[in-house]
Amino acid sequence: MPPTPAPAADSTANAAAPMRPGDATLRQGWQVVAAAILAHFASVATVLSSFGVLIEPVARDFGVGVAVIGLGNGLLMSVSALCSAWIGPRLDRVSIRGVMMTGGVLMFAGLLGLSRTETLWQAGLLFAGVIGIGFTLLGALPSATLLAKWFHSRRGRALGLSTTGTTLATLAMPPLASWLVVSIGWRSTLAWFAWGGLLLLPLLFHWARNPPAEPGSAAGTGSEPQSTPATASPYTNRQLLGMRDFWVVAGIFGMAFSSGTVMMIYLIPYGIELGIAPAWAGWLLTLRSSFGLVGRVTAGWLADHMSLRPLLLGVVAVQASLWLVMIGKPDGMTLLFTVMGIGLTGAFFPLSNAATANVFGAEAFGQVTGLLNLVRLPLSLVTIPLAGYLRDVSGSYVLTFQVFLAGFVVTAVLSLLLREPKRGAPLAAPSP
Repeated sequence: MPPTPAPAADSTANAAAPMRPGDATLRQGWQVVAAAILAHFASVATVLSSFGVLIEPVARDFGVGVAVIGLGNGLLMSVSALCSAWIGPRLDRVSIRGVMMTGGVLMFAGLLGLSRTETLWQAGLLFAGVIGIGFTLLGALPSATLLAKWFHSRRGRALGLSTTGTTLATLAMPPLASWLVVSIGWRSTLAWFAWGGLLLLPLLFHWARNPPAEPGSAAGTGSEPQSTPATASPYTNRQLLGMRDFWVVAGIFGMAFSSGTVMMIYLIPYGIELGIAPAWAGWLLTLRSSFGLVGRVTAGWLADHMSLRPLLLGVVAVQASLWLVMIGKPDGMTLLFTVMGIGLTGAFFPLSNAATANVFGAEAFGQVTGLLNLVRLPLSLVTIPLAGYLRDVSGSYVLTFQVFLAGFVVTAVLSLLLREPKRGAPLAAPSP
C-alpha cells in the first residue's frame, strides 16, 4: 500500500491572524479620538488661544481701544452658546462628521474674510457670526458627542484624550502667533491660519467617522467602542429645564469652569503682583497648561473606573486647598509647585462630558450639552468683568481669588447632590 501522503501544510500558518470584526471598529474608534483632538486643536488654536496676541495690533489697525476688540470674545461666546442650544439636539440625529466639516469650512473661510476686512463692523460680523458658528460646529460639542456615541466603557479616557487638543493649542499657538504677527502682520497671520486649517479638513474627514448604525456592531467585550443607535432624545428641552439633575450638573461645572477661567486669565498678573518678573510670569500659564495635559487624560481614565461623585469631591478638595495656598501669597518655588498642582487636578472638562453622558445617556448627549452651554452663558459673561472689578476696587488679586474660591464650595455641595445612574441607563425623563 502506498504511504499515506502527509497532510498539506496550512497555507495560512505563517500568515497574520485574521482581524476580528471588532478589531476594525476598535481601530476606527481611536481614529475618531484622533479626529476629536484635531478638531479641538484647530478650533481653539485659530480663535481662542491666539486672541490675546491679536488684540493690540487689531485695535491699532482699526483705531479703537483694546476693550472694543475684547468685546469680540464675549460676542463669539454668546453666539456659540446660542448655536450650541440649536445644534445640540440635531447632533443626536444627523451626520456629526458632516456638521464638523461644515463648521471647519465656515470657520476657516471666515478667517480668510477677516484677514481682508476693512471696517470694524464687518470684522465683528465675521468673527462673532461666521467664525463663531463655525467654531461651534467644528469644536468641542460635536467632538464630545461623537465620542460619547462611539465609546462606552472607555468613554472617560476617550473624552479626556480629546481635550488634550485644547491644551496643545494653548501651549503651541500663542508663541507662533506672536512671531507671525511681528513678522508678517496680523492679517497675513490669519490667512496662514485659515489655509492651514483648510488643509487639515481632509484628514479630519477621514478620521471623524459617524458611529456604527447598530449598537452591537463593535464586537467583543465592553472594553471596545460601543455605539448607540441614532434615535431621538428621550427628553424635550422643557423636560430638561424642569429636572433637578440638569441644574445640578449645570451648577457643578458652571462654577468650576468660572473659577478655572479666572485663574487662567489672572494667573500671570497675580504672579507679577507677587514680585515675579514679567518675563518669567508668563511661564506660570505654560506650567499650568502642561500639567493640565496630564490631568485631562488622568481624569478621563479615573472617570472610567470610579463613581463621579467621590471623584469630583476629591478634585474640588485638592483645587480648593491649592487656591488657599495661592491666596496666601506664596514664595516663588511654592507658587510653581502650586500652579503645577492646579493644572494637574483642574481637568473639569472631561469630567463634565462624562457626567453628561452617564447621567442623561449618550443618545441625548448633544441636546443636553448644547442646553447646558446656553444656561451657563450668563455666568460666563459676568465672570471676567467681575474678577477685574474686584481687582480694581481692592487693589489686589487676592480678593478676586477669595471670591471665586467660594465657587469650589458651591461645586462641592452640588457634587453631593449628583445622582449617577448605572452607566448606559439614563435618568427617566419626567412626564410632559
